[in-house]
Formats: sequence, structure tokens, C-alpha cells
Amino acid sequence: MKKITPVFITLVLVLSLFCCTKKEQGKEGNVTEEVHPTQSVVPDTLSAEKYYFETNLEFLSSLKRGDTFEITTTNREMALTLDVRRVQETIPGITTISANIGNKETGLATLLLRDGRLTGMVELYKENKKYRVQYDTTQNASYLQKILPEEMDVLEGAKPLSSGENNRQ
Repeated sequence: MKKITPVFITLVLVLSLFCCTKKEQGKEGNVTEEVHPTQSVVPDTLSAEKYYFETNLEFLSSLKRGDTFEITTTNREMALTLDVRRVQETIPGITTISANIGNKETGLATLLLRDGRLTGMVELYKENKKYRVQYDTTQNASYLQKILPEEMDVLEGAKPLSSGENNRQ
């Protein structure tokens, strides 16, 4: 019995080495995709098109409530005027920026400035569009990438709540 235990442990270790690789397996056990940590894959929820824009990091670092700044894509296809609602340094070196786009009914931008890189989300209400703000290290520039509406997770719910004024008589 004492000889069987080390053999059994060795067998389990060898089998676990073969099972735990960096390959993703499908339901039938076939290798479908090899995973590389540096590989850049566009998720199904995003469009492939990227709208690059330049940012003035010195200006963004000094923003205050009430300030206005503009994001204009390099191809001039899109220009957004942001009215800063809130600027907060949540953790040293990380600044969050919340801004209305145009007026309150046009949209909202929630941005994060960290290590000279701007990331976040932009939502345009009137156009019913959402964009992810990311930073491209190869281009050294931030970009907007549209989130595809048909791929968004939408919670189903009941009818919208009413203010109750219609119920009063």
C-alpha cells in the first residue's frame, strides 16, 4: 500500500499538467483557440472602427467644475463639447471626470485619467449611441470605439415609473 500512494500522487500530478494548459477547449474536447495574453481581440460588443483624438494632458489635469473642453477626432468626423460636472482625485494619480455633453439632454461622459492615459465611457442620448474611450499604446493616443447596440446587455423590466400626477384626480 505504501508503494501505491507515491505512484498514485505522481500519476495525478502528470495528468494535471496535461489538463492545465493555456488552450481553450470546446465542448467536444477539441482545441478551438489558443489564448495569448498580449493578443488584442475586438470583443463582439464593439465596432472595429476607432475614432482617435488628441488630448492635452496638462489641461485635463487642471480641470475644475464648470470648465469646458472639446474632444475632436483626428479625422474631424466627431466633435463633442464637454461641460465638466465633477472632477475628483479618488486615489493619488487617478482622476475621475464627469461631464455633460452639450446640455444635460445630449449625453454624459465618465472619464478616468491615469498615468497620462484617458479612458472611460461616453453616452449620447439623442443618438442612442455609446462609446468606450480607450488608450492605444502603439499610437500613443486615446480613441472612441462604438459599442454595438444589438450586443448590449439590456435588462428587461416593467413599464416606466410614473410621477404619480396622472393617478391623482
